[in-house]
Amino acid sequence: MRRILYILFLISIIWACKSNDKETIDAKKYNDEMIVLQKKAEVGIVNLISAIDSQNADRMNESLASAKELISYCISEVEKSDSENNFNPYKNQIMMLLDSYSSIVEEEFRTIIDIYSLPDEEYTEAHKDSVTSLFNESLRKYSLAIAQFADFQENFAKENNLVLQ
Repeated sequence: MRRILYILFLISIIWACKSNDKETIDAKKYNDEMIVLQKKAEVGIVNLISAIDSQNADRMNESLASAKELISYCISEVEKSDSENNFNPYKNQIMMLLDSYSSIVEEEFRTIIDIYSLPDEEYTEAHKDSVTSLFNESLRKYSLAIAQFADFQENFAKENNLVLQ
């Protein structure tokens, strides 16, 4: 009888370890999929910033449309993502991050583009100050969103026995 109990105990430990391994693998896969989407959105933002630096109205507007489209695509992919493994908190956090990206693009960068699109004779020091203020605000919003997501992701990694790279 003891032998049977011992064998059942060992089987339950092995099964629990395999179950945890699957959960860790699922968590890693989900994390990796979400990070790919985050990076795609960030590429759109980097390209937009580069276009803004050019101060070419056509390039800025094309990059703005492209960044908005890319972020929207990423948001829709996250919305469609499988969170059956109880990853809804992760899904909510990545959505908040992508919403922050969208807000920065739609608000600060859109306004900067509008200012840079003014004819040279209408562009004033006040506009220059506004651009500086808008860039600073976009950086503040971005830094806050990234910090919140990084804190969440660190906890997610600990809870799911992941090593973040």
